[in-house]
Amino acid sequence: MGESDRRLLVIVCADVAGYSRLMSEDEEGTFARLQSLMSEIVVPSAQRHQGRIVKTMGDGFLAEFGSVIKAVGFATEIQRRCAETDSILRLRIGIHVGDVIIKDGDVFGDGVNIAARLQALADPGGILVSRPVRDHARDHFPFEDAGEQRLKHIPRPVRTFRVAGERQARARPREAKISRRLAPAALLIMALALSVVVFAVVYYTRDPPSVRVLQGESSIAVFPFANRSGDPSQDYFSDGLTENVLTALSRFPHLFVISRNSTFAYKGKAIDITDVRRTLGARYVLEGSVQKAGTQLRVTAHLTDTRNRAQVWAERYDRPLQDLFAIQDEIADEIASRLGTTIQRGAVAVSSQKPPPDLTAYDYYLRGRSLRQPNSKEQALEARTLFEKAVELDPAFAAALAELAFAAYREEALGWDPANREAALTRGLAFAEKALAADPTLPMAHMVMGNLLMRRREHDEAVRWLKRAIELNPSEAEYYAGLANILTIMGRSDEAIALMQRAFLLNPLHPPNYDMYLGRALLLSRRFEEALLYLRDCSRRAPDYWPCHLFSAITYAYLDQRAAALSAIEDLHRTSQIRSVRDFLDMGDYLPGPALDFMRDGLAKAGLPME
Repeated sequence: MGESDRRLLVIVCADVAGYSRLMSEDEEGTFARLQSLMSEIVVPSAQRHQGRIVKTMGDGFLAEFGSVIKAVGFATEIQRRCAETDSILRLRIGIHVGDVIIKDGDVFGDGVNIAARLQALADPGGILVSRPVRDHARDHFPFEDAGEQRLKHIPRPVRTFRVAGERQARARPREAKISRRLAPAALLIMALALSVVVFAVVYYTRDPPSVRVLQGESSIAVFPFANRSGDPSQDYFSDGLTENVLTALSRFPHLFVISRNSTFAYKGKAIDITDVRRTLGARYVLEGSVQKAGTQLRVTAHLTDTRNRAQVWAERYDRPLQDLFAIQDEIADEIASRLGTTIQRGAVAVSSQKPPPDLTAYDYYLRGRSLRQPNSKEQALEARTLFEKAVELDPAFAAALAELAFAAYREEALGWDPANREAALTRGLAFAEKALAADPTLPMAHMVMGNLLMRRREHDEAVRWLKRAIELNPSEAEYYAGLANILTIMGRSDEAIALMQRAFLLNPLHPPNYDMYLGRALLLSRRFEEALLYLRDCSRRAPDYWPCHLFSAITYAYLDQRAAALSAIEDLHRTSQIRSVRDFLDMGDYLPGPALDFMRDGLAKAGLPME
């Protein structure tokens, strides 16, 4: 255990008001908002004000600063940013300056306790500070007296003050006279500006909106089409239709399509349009239903503007089942035209197999897709069997061939059969080549080819294939994450961070491995505190996913948090066969160089034996 030290520090303690209620109402959405708050506002702001996030605590965090002014500046900045973003998360913040104990990177003592008690008394969206903080910062921030408070386990009353808000500079007399002379002109300018705004509102909200959507506003979330067949076992069919419409829309370069993982998190739930706009950042929402009865198919779809809840477009299709692919194309075509994209019919047509696959083969494919999402070996093997049946019926079914290639990649990457590693790679590459021969424009085939080549240590070629996948479908978060993974392994972590930030934007409700990818890239860029935010989230969401524990151990080691590093090593032993630094190096995933040396030294520092 590390030695303890005493220092005079400013402690900032914060939590989210009403967090338990928010989680009970929308667990995934609330968690996504908290994660975004920490990564986009809290951590960058702490760095700007030269502070350190000591730890996160579920719905809150503890931070330390060497300066009272910087600590209060940090607190006011994040409260202001929360208000500007209209977030439903309201922070309560307490600040105290005092003597604290520092041990293994954590802080203890009355200085911390007082800050925590002040935080509990603060108003949602407010900042409550002790008198020493007010005394040091009174010339920089306005305060209101909040009276003496009796704090639990603190023997003496504590005088408290609220931060009242930013000071407004007083106009000098000469400036005031100039303002009065300019007032008529300013009013005229404001009137003209208001006229422009009114014209824009009328112009852009006329019926139909079609091509008048402003650039950057054509973001769309495609929610799972409801299964109206009366048979829950047919869910895979409606899910498959949803995925194909989503993929078709992704082919349009001017549409920003929210990732499948984020929208499918809403499956079976009532959709709150306002929440969707806030959580996913989508301007439009596509919902629909599918009813399959024998050889007949009924599909309904409607497009809603989340800004005003207005229905932009709706349609019903009653067709024979074999017209499924044409229906998908028509829906994508209509939506894209409504959102202002120049339509090229061929761009939509490539989203489906031409000629369409055998419908029985397509049914096997959809069943396989419904099983391969969870990271379960048993379900993955069952999905592989279904893809094999699809390919038996239609040997040129590119999407099913790509899925078989992906199954081989995952088998090798997760070490399900180490003795047959090379055979799995060879099999996967053969399937990927067949998929590309059947459809050279299929993005997933490019992605899986890149992943397989990465496992073959052909990193430059792997990067080329992933970049092509992104070109073919710039709205799929999985491709950005895949490219980030390869670049990190190559030691290009700064590039990987930017790609993962894009993946998080496309897929706000991303899977846990995205947290690992970003945390690992931040770790290799020596941004340890930020890395821990994501690695901890990954470990919490996927406790059996060993990479989270391995990179957490390295991060804790470089932060000199010995106890936490040893705990992460125990979790690594529980979830993997890695027992030494040599075991990790023998996996050969990372190119020799500074990044690999950094990880090797970090594991040794964390307490993992060398041999």
